[in-house]
Amino acid sequence: MIWKARNKWVFEQSTKQPSIIAVFEDLHRIGAGVIIRNERGLLIAAMSQKGRPVMENFVAELKAAVQTIRFAHDVGIQRA
Repeated sequence: MIWKARNKWVFEQSTKQPSIIAVFEDLHRIGAGVIIRNERGLLIAAMSQKGRPVMENFVAELKAAVQTIRFAHDVGIQRA
């Protein structure tokens, strides 16, 4: 789902870009990067974080989504 949204943004230049990307490597570790932008596309906050080993891509994306929600809450984002 995240990869599909990313490809749509890259190839179709849609205005809604993905805000969660999870990386699944041969080492079974994840890294998540989050960029939060306002409605004009200006940067509000950003972070990156390494995660514990996982075995499935779905789990990596789910963990990245949870990290994103927690980060947004921590920086005071109340609505999307």
